Amino acid sequence: MDIEEIYNSYLKSGLSSYYSDEIFKKCYNYVPKSRDVTFKYCLNYFENYDQINIVELGTSRSFVDGKYRGCLKTDKKYWEPKNYEKWDWSAGIFTKYMSDILSYKNKYYHISTVDLSENAMKVCKTMTTENEKNISYIVDSSENFLNNCSSQSIDLLYLDTGNMDENTAKLHLREAKIIVEKNILKNDGLILIDDVRNPYMILRKLTDDKYGKSKYAIPYLLEHGYKIIMNEYQVILKKNGQ
Repeated sequence: MDIEEIYNSYLKSGLSSYYSDEIFKKCYNYVPKSRDVTFKYCLNYFENYDQINIVELGTSRSFVDGKYRGCLKTDKKYWEPKNYEKWDWSAGIFTKYMSDILSYKNKYYHISTVDLSENAMKVCKTMTTENEKNISYIVDSSENFLNNCSSQSIDLLYLDTGNMDENTAKLHLREAKIIVEKNILKNDGLILIDDVRNPYMILRKLTDDKYGKSKYAIPYLLEHGYKIIMNEYQVILKKNGQ
């Protein structure tokens, strides 16, 4: 298998230690496809682009999955580059996944990964050292970063800020408003939103909305020129008519 197939095999089962198919069916009446499908869609969508400008809001935060010792620790002893099984697949590790696969495919790309946490950025930088020439590691708020983006400057925006709670839902709405008002996505750009169908909030009765922490942001984007083109564990949106 090539690196994309290997990574996708881990992504596909990354949430199985936390949520069974029965839980997904209980919350959503179906089992949404996992990140391997939505990540692959984005890679295929941009396959023929000469240069891909990617922004990630909310960086990779852990060397290992939550079931292993060292989760969310910054000590480099917990990073085992060849031990794929221990990587934090349940969180997606988008920066590592995208930079490794795009480099493997010899694509020209740049990723700006943005997070308020200096510790999280240290973790991400350690994980992606071999691709650091293509990555900007930015310690800042998502809102401040977006407000400083140029119009129509981003090909792929990965929205992964915050936790599974109401404050994050409100943050996602503020981010969505900046995205629309500043028109920062290229006309053929994509917005990829993580954890839309993570059952956490529904199981804890924090919401009954099927969009979870994106319950305000997605309706806003749909009302302001975007359409859903993939509706699974993650949601992918694109500008209407493009």
